[in-house]
Amino acid sequence: MAKPKIFLSSTCYDLKMVRSELTDFLDERGFEVINSEMDSFGITPGLNAQTACLDEVHRADYLLLLIGKRYGTTYTGSESSITNEEYNRAVSNGIPCIVCVLREVESHRVTYKKNPTADYSHIVDDHRIFHFIDYISSAHSDNWIHNFENIDDLRRILTTQFAHYLYLFSQFQRPKEKTRKESESALFEFPINLDVLQDRGMHQELETALRNGLKTLYDIMLSILRSDIKDKFKLEKIECLWVFGLYGESTSTESLRMTMDLFKQYAWSYYRGTRVFNQFAPFGVHGDFNEGFTSLSFGNENEDTAVAGALSDFVNTLLEHHPEREAKEIFRRADMRCYMKT
Repeated sequence: MAKPKIFLSSTCYDLKMVRSELTDFLDERGFEVINSEMDSFGITPGLNAQTACLDEVHRADYLLLLIGKRYGTTYTGSESSITNEEYNRAVSNGIPCIVCVLREVESHRVTYKKNPTADYSHIVDDHRIFHFIDYISSAHSDNWIHNFENIDDLRRILTTQFAHYLYLFSQFQRPKEKTRKESESALFEFPINLDVLQDRGMHQELETALRNGLKTLYDIMLSILRSDIKDKFKLEKIECLWVFGLYGESTSTESLRMTMDLFKQYAWSYYRGTRVFNQFAPFGVHGDFNEGFTSLSFGNENEDTAVAGALSDFVNTLLEHHPEREAKEIFRRADMRCYMKT
């Protein structure tokens, strides 16, 4: 009988006992545990140890990621740790991830975001651990962070999670009625993976802010497209976002702005623009005219969520792969699949 395979991803030195006890716990419940410390861990000839670990991720049905106080070895040719790369590999291959973070580390992550210059060496050996957790929580899927203090917590988390998977499987077997969401076939879900961003080699903090910004922008566009207002007013607002994404320049306040003359050339007059800006307010978007310039900003923009930058990036990424007319049509549907590898 085939067994579900679960890849155990974590640093080894500090979590050795936890890894051993979890391996026994999962093995007793019918899982095949892929644990690099076990003799059964397969090593492909000709590969170094790091690549061998990543190759084994492909065999897994689930990935269990444990994050403690150590960052671990940095993956060759990358700023990321090996566990970071294992997580990325799992997400890219659509493997469900269960992420568990030591409670003490998670509580200090909140403090770190408010005061990043303080000394956290008594908590973690590398502050990039905090960035890695931020990166995970910014993902569209599998971004739930479970907190644990000991092996008993982990046993409870896994028991509950796998029971829920069985429930989902049961529900999946039943015939479904079409929902309103399913009937809106012209709109697309936010991408499960944003693989293209990983290939840009950005610092993880910048990538996290852009990922958060894209998700927030998607939610804004979706709320406009699914609102009860007339279609022509929906398209008017989407058109305004497109114009700012294409022609707007970033400012020190992380908004986008352009000269009034440029706005008139590619959009509308002051009066029509004012009307559109006023109607933007319920969607968390703010437009303004000031001293010959017009600007667009977002109420939920912050250091962890770069919405204005995401708008520019989305428009320009589309234009890299499509003619302008086609890119604009894709933009109007809030279709962000351009960030997924084909």
